[in-house]
Parts: sequence; C-alpha cells; structure tokens
Amino acid sequence: MKIAIMGSGGVGGLFGAHLVRGGADVTFIARGAHLAAMRANGILIEGAPGGDVHVPHVQATDDPASLGPVDLVLFAVKLGATAAAIEAIRPLVGPDTGIVSFQNGVLKDDYLRAAFDEKHVFGGVGYVGSAIDRPGVIKQAGTLQRLVFGEFDGRRSSRVEAFLAACRAGGINAEIADDISRAIWEKFVFLVGLSGTTATMRVPIGPIRANPQTRALLLDLMREVVAVGRLARLGVFRRLGRVDRAAVTDAVEAVGLVDRLDDPVASLSGGQQRRVLVARALAAEPELLIMDEPTAGVDAANQEALAAVLTRISAAGTTLVVVTHETAPLAGVLRRAIVVDHGRVASDGPLEQAAAHEEPGMHHHHPPVPRASGYRQDQPRVTTGPRHHGDEQR
Repeated sequence: MKIAIMGSGGVGGLFGAHLVRGGADVTFIARGAHLAAMRANGILIEGAPGGDVHVPHVQATDDPASLGPVDLVLFAVKLGATAAAIEAIRPLVGPDTGIVSFQNGVLKDDYLRAAFDEKHVFGGVGYVGSAIDRPGVIKQAGTLQRLVFGEFDGRRSSRVEAFLAACRAGGINAEIADDISRAIWEKFVFLVGLSGTTATMRVPIGPIRANPQTRALLLDLMREVVAVGRLARLGVFRRLGRVDRAAVTDAVEAVGLVDRLDDPVASLSGGQQRRVLVARALAAEPELLIMDEPTAGVDAANQEALAAVLTRISAAGTTLVVVTHETAPLAGVLRRAIVVDHGRVASDGPLEQAAAHEEPGMHHHHPPVPRASGYRQDQPRVTTGPRHHGDEQR
C-alpha cells in the first residue's frame, strides 16, 4: 500500500513512522528543518510506550507532485492549513486514491468532499498526545496511541481493510468503526469539554473533574455538543413538530413579545431584540442560562421587562449566570454576586454586599464606547474601588 503523509508532525509523523516499521511504502510530505532532519536521520519518537522508537531511513519530500497518485493520503495538517494542503495533495489523488483525515473537528471531511469526489474520502479519528519536539523528533506524552477509521456508509471496504492491516503490522492500535461519523463526534464532544473548561478555568482537567461544581459544568458542555450533533442529524429541511412549535410559542410568551411574533426582527427595538435572544435560548429549555451584559444599551422599560422574564425563568428552576457592570436593573433577580478584579475573585456573597466591597485606589477602567440611545446612565454599578470621574463611560 503506497501511502503519502500530508502533515508530518505529531500525528502524521508518529503514525507514519509506525507504518514504515510495519513495512508500508510511506512518503512523508514536510518542509524546512523538519524535512532536512528526516532525510538525514529518519524519525525519532521519544516517550513512546516501551521506549524510544527510531526509524533511521524514511522517504520524505516537499514536492507532492513528484510522487504521482498514491493508494492512500493520510491527511494530518493543522486545521488552519487545510485549504493550502488540499491544493498540495491534488497530484496525489488518482481514480482509486483514498483520503483519510485524522484532524480534529467535525467539518474536516466536508472540506475534503467539497474538493474531491466524495468516493475518495473515508473518516478517521486519531488519539495520541504528541508534537514535534525538534526537527526530526516527535515527543509523545502518555500511552494512548489509537486510530479509528471507516467508510461513512459503514461498509468494510477493501481500502479500509488494507489500511487496518498496515496499521496493525506497524504495531498501531487500530480499528474499523461501524459508524465513523459517531466516532468523530464522540472525540469532538470530549475536546470541546476539555478545552472549554480548562481554558476558562486555567487549570488541568484533573481538578475540574474532582470538583462537583466544575465537573457538572464539564458534563453540561459535553451534553450541549451532543445536542448540536443530534440537531445536525435531523437535516436542514426537517419540519418543526408539535412539541417544537409549542416550545417556541412558550418562549415568545415568556418574554412578552407574542404580539410581535409576525414582525421582522429589524423592526424591533434594541431591548425587544435582546428579549428575542432570550426567547431563542428558552426554546431549548436550558438548565443553565448565561448572559453577558443583558441590560447594556437597553431602555428602562425593556430592562424592567427583561427582569420580569428572568424572575419567572429563575422561579421555574433555570440557573442564571449574568456578567454585568450594573446590578440595579436585575436587583430583584440576582441573589449572589462574585466581584472579579483583574482576574482575581475579590468578593463572593449576597448581591447587596457587593457594592460595598471597595479597596482604596482600585477600580475598573473601561475605554469609552458609544452609547445606544435610551441607555440609563444613572445605574449604580459594582466596582472594587471608589468611583472616579469618567467611570460612567462604561
């Protein structure tokens, strides 16, 4: 099986090296110092289970056209390089060439199918912690090293069987998936939960999973991605069912806009449009609703209407998390206030105590921004220091 590796980094370089060890005819497509090192010394995998792996002689090029058509293109570039890489591999794709992407994400195969006949593309998922440590050297972290792949229609084609044999000959833990679309989404669910929580909280996943509250957030994020995946399977032209229509009607009634149901969104005021966004969220029947500055740029009447809506939502059991610099419009809704000062939690307690939390010489500074007409500029706000002239520009 003649294989071209497009993207010879942590994923392509590592799995490609194991394929070479198993006897496959592999050519790595690389560039710069990494290419030069591979040509001179092959590929070294440090930290591999069982000890370092050195493949001293590999075929490598920076000119895909020099190879001609191959049996399989293993596509493993970073997502941002997808468009350029697709153009680069065109000389490699003949009538019977297979293309399998081991990139992250759920749209990767759509890009390939749009560029080539969809018969060329089958799906893949890679599991490994690895990256280029220095030219010619791949650093692996942990023992996870697994490839899952398969045809999108679930059949066990000759090409996926041949690739499975090549992987196993090289000692790769590989399997053919009966439902590769599901496998791709399963990894995406894991990645979104992992990256979303660790980036937000700036801690490793271990402490997040160990704390009941942050673990619940992790699970909620993953459930949200699952819901998106289920929606994608319904199809663009699925008609709304009775339950769907009832949920939409209930949401519009909850925000007090049932009399504007047939009006264009552009005809609504800024405050009414804000309530439409709340209605859209309510239609999904969320357990947690996160809002960023919901009363900013909204006139007094719509602030009061929004507060009434949020009061009803909260009473029905939905948890509200509101990021705001003005607490007065929602004083009857919010019960707990966390004051954050320069990335540090300065206060955590009842809402009425938050405004009293002040430290001499400290205050929030926000650059001037244009105000929407009708904005209430007399609203008190939570700060961590004395109010200075110009603070009202927020």
